[in-house]
Amino acid sequence: QMGSANATLTTAGAITVSSAVTATNVSRSLTINSTAGNVTVTGSVSVAGNFAISGAAVTINASQSTTNGGNITITPTQGYTGTGFLNSAGNLTISGGTTVAPTGSLQASGNVSISGSGNITTSSGSSANITSTTGSVSITSTGATLTLDRSVSAASAISLTANRLALGAIIGTTSASGVVTIAPQSVIRPVNLGNEDFDQLSLTSSELNQVSAGTLRIGALGGSYGGNINVTAAIAPAGVSTLAMRTTGNVQSSGSGSITEVNLAISASEVNLSNNNSITGNLALSSAHATLNYKQIAGSFTPATVDQVTPEYGVPTAISVSQVPTSTPVDAFMNTAFNPPPVVTVQDKFSNRLITSNAL
Repeated sequence: QMGSANATLTTAGAITVSSAVTATNVSRSLTINSTAGNVTVTGSVSVAGNFAISGAAVTINASQSTTNGGNITITPTQGYTGTGFLNSAGNLTISGGTTVAPTGSLQASGNVSISGSGNITTSSGSSANITSTTGSVSITSTGATLTLDRSVSAASAISLTANRLALGAIIGTTSASGVVTIAPQSVIRPVNLGNEDFDQLSLTSSELNQVSAGTLRIGALGGSYGGNINVTAAIAPAGVSTLAMRTTGNVQSSGSGSITEVNLAISASEVNLSNNNSITGNLALSSAHATLNYKQIAGSFTPATVDQVTPEYGVPTAISVSQVPTSTPVDAFMNTAFNPPPVVTVQDKFSNRLITSNAL
């Protein structure tokens, strides 16, 4: 039982907490810090304030909770693991370390932030669901693989950043207008949508279908991603209505790569989607290149802003006139049928001819 003051335990050696710790007083915080040793917690902890643990390897095998808006902050230098259920009334942060592999659930009323320099894993045989009831979830592996085989849920936004990513469970927002953002940690690492490739951030069709939100973003809004995005197989993310891709590199398709979605936004240096895509809602394609190749045989789309991308493809910007007998008005030509007749063509920025239903 903690007293009326904040409590701090600091040592250079190992720390083991084997008994229950409670702090019933309002806004009382607990800090456990080993500057060089491991920290192991097998007793439950309940604090009416902030709770912080730091050490070499941190292992928590009992429930840890805060009330009164208190945060839980775990900062290992080597790694974090444990079966303990972490339940924060504020934010929950696990940062640093070479590996992060919880096997107990992680939950916060506020934001959840998990980062590490090595692998971050929630295995299918564990109960390590990650939940933010009113905030967002951000998970970043700065140098290895992010494997999520347990669900990740947030109120409005989820951000996943890693050079390799494996999704084996639902990654979703409780808000229908929520956003899930996926991006490589290395800003020039290629993205492969459709097939596995060890040297790329790869997401298969089944992995893309694990995302449940209003919008799935590949490349962060306002981010610095500059690698190429390659659609290598037919994808149709079923859990979202909007797919948005952002890069200063290229977006292209190869093999059987095609996109089926309600709304699609792409902002890239060059866009080359030459297979039969199917967009039935709004389409916003923007390219810095002089040409843009997009193919759609069935259905119709509406050029309109999607996820803050302003459309250039399919938007009339120029008119060209051909087969004109003269450029000077002449009364003698009035009421005269010309053969061939003059042709007026409406074009977009990429010199694509616009006809009925935007079938370019």
